[in-house]
Amino acid sequence: MTIRRRTILLSTVATATAGWPQLGVAQAAGPVGDFLALSARLTGFPVSALSAGVGAMLLKSFQAQGAQPGPGQLAANTTRSPALDAEIIAAWYSGVSQTAAGPVVVTHDEALVWHSADFLHPPGQCGGAFGYWSNPPATA
Repeated sequence: MTIRRRTILLSTVATATAGWPQLGVAQAAGPVGDFLALSARLTGFPVSALSAGVGAMLLKSFQAQGAQPGPGQLAANTTRSPALDAEIIAAWYSGVSQTAAGPVVVTHDEALVWHSADFLHPPGQCGGAFGYWSNPPATA
């Protein structure tokens, strides 16, 4: 087996940056942190699985349309509005937020729909090594 310089460099970079997504979640505080906690309750995903950057963009989008949960609601981890709850869930799963100007794509790769089943992945991202689809799935 030949190890190439490219493989070593890519492995080093991947190892060095593996903890970066968690840093964004750990630093989320205030309204964004509260919005992430509310989103975690609504979506069923832990806060650590939600992107703080996407959460900040979604919160900004909700604030722009005037439908955002207020600071007290965020801190209490509730919106008391089933319609707003549904909008927040839909935005996280689809990566699309509704605005006055129409729908806006906030994220594609980090939309929760791709995590709802093991076999889903965003188009353009490989689900495994070349030819992985030709083998039957492993059974437990």
